[in-house]
Amino acid sequence: MKVEIFKTDIKNEQQANYLLTLLRKSISDALIDFDFKENHTLLKVKINRDVSEIVHSLFITQGVDCQKL
Repeated sequence: MKVEIFKTDIKNEQQANYLLTLLRKSISDALIDFDFKENHTLLKVKINRDVSEIVHSLFITQGVDCQKL
């Protein structure tokens, strides 16, 4: 399983939990977790396929910036 990491501008846990729910519906075969840092929030997705387009599209639709690292 590979890990895809995304830098986001998520501001709080409520927003993260909402996006986590949406992500789990779209990518049900992945292990998904947020890691809150001082200046940004990292999204970690453990999966066997590339899901960067799905993640990016979902975040943009919700008005959240997301960059794959």
